[in-house]
Amino acid sequence: MKKVAYILLLFFCSCVGHKTEDSTEIVSVELHNVSKSIDGFIDKLEIVPLETNDSSLISDCRKVVYDKKMDMYAVLDSRFIVFLFSGDGKFIASSAKMQGDGPKQYQLIVDMRFNPFYNGIDLLNPYGTIYTYDQNFQLIAKKKLEDNKHVYMNFMPIDSNRYMLSPSVQWDDGSIYLADYQKRKIVDKISYKEKSLASFNVSDEAFYMNNSNAYLAPHGINYYLYHIDTQKHLLEPIIKLDFGEETIDETKLPGMAQKDVKESTKKNFKKQLRERNQYIMEKSKDPQPLIKFLNDDFVYVYYKKEDVSSNFIYNRKTKEKFLQRNGSPINMFPCFGLSDNVLLGIISVNVANTKLDNRYLSPKDIQKIKGLKEDDNLIIIKYYLKK
Repeated sequence: MKKVAYILLLFFCSCVGHKTEDSTEIVSVELHNVSKSIDGFIDKLEIVPLETNDSSLISDCRKVVYDKKMDMYAVLDSRFIVFLFSGDGKFIASSAKMQGDGPKQYQLIVDMRFNPFYNGIDLLNPYGTIYTYDQNFQLIAKKKLEDNKHVYMNFMPIDSNRYMLSPSVQWDDGSIYLADYQKRKIVDKISYKEKSLASFNVSDEAFYMNNSNAYLAPHGINYYLYHIDTQKHLLEPIIKLDFGEETIDETKLPGMAQKDVKESTKKNFKKQLRERNQYIMEKSKDPQPLIKFLNDDFVYVYYKKEDVSSNFIYNRKTKEKFLQRNGSPINMFPCFGLSDNVLLGIISVNVANTKLDNRYLSPKDIQKIKGLKEDDNLIIIKYYLKK
């Protein structure tokens, strides 16, 4: 059976948004009032089973991305193979034959995303090398950095030669990097205002695009979402999640976060980072916003509080909110992206058979699920949000 690794946690917001002097929108998080129904917030659910054949069998899923313009899903599995599927779930190609040590092949990769400038897909290795392939996994370009000193986790193209790079959590000092691959070097370091309180990672994405707007959702425990000004090389705080009295108080935390590491503390910093991370994961009673992203219309947060996870959606235009928890008012699953008003998640066939609420599915989709086998590929689930 295909498994989806969800170490996910969420929490719901009773949101009344207002702005600070620097135009940061404050979203107040309601921690207790679970929504009574989906009416008024979610129009419908749809499923897209990903085609299963000998060439498209996905092992444990590490990451999923969707590109609206190309109408295509990409799935990265635990073997570091990337699978491409059309918007209706038809298998297109996989990168299996491009794994290796040949001049056009890759070995270990940490991230993938669609590249609109080449109409293809980029793969990132930990040291900043990017492999750009077409939709049949024929190599278009291989881009490398000279004298690289960092290990990276996420990336995003901003034109055909320039990329934003996010360091791995072990190297995260509250900054992202602008790399120019034509010059083959890092050309700028861009720091964000509020550093993360802890450096452990749950979300597999830091960068999000909405039309021409680029956003950063810092890894670790961080209450901010940022707009990336790709021309001025600035990070502008656009959303702050306000958990009120249940905001984590850093002064009461043991150990240290990556942002606190100085030359004088580097000897023992790994132990202190681990102490901080373990305390928040195992002992903290405050909600932890672990997955968060946004577009022009919505903010989505997945958070955990004492092993109970919640899904929170906030409508930025109407100021309405939706909180889901413990199967009420619907079984809802962690999501990986927003496309217009469609919230996207991914589930296994077993979850679809046992936990998906058929009341909100069309008869056609119910029949699709009945026709699936337990070992078939994963299923994309789409929540259509009311604007």
